[in-house]
Amino acid sequence: MKLYQITAQIERRVNGWISLEGVPTFYLRDDMQGIANEEHAETVARSMIENIARDESIRAVHVSVSVSNNFNPSVIGA
Repeated sequence: MKLYQITAQIERRVNGWISLEGVPTFYLRDDMQGIANEEHAETVARSMIENIARDESIRAVHVSVSVSNNFNPSVIGA
């Protein structure tokens, strides 16, 4: 089982100002979400964030993915 750690920032432009808003770190599991690889995890995460944070002021969503092959479900209570 692989666990993909997702960190992200939402870039917004409001009244000419650009701001970055951090998204709380979350995880995607390959066995539960059908994640095939890191690029797929990034695509899924970006889609999730964009759907939740729908806003005309969003300029970009920056996503970073880290993968762990040594996932221990008891660490995060899974």
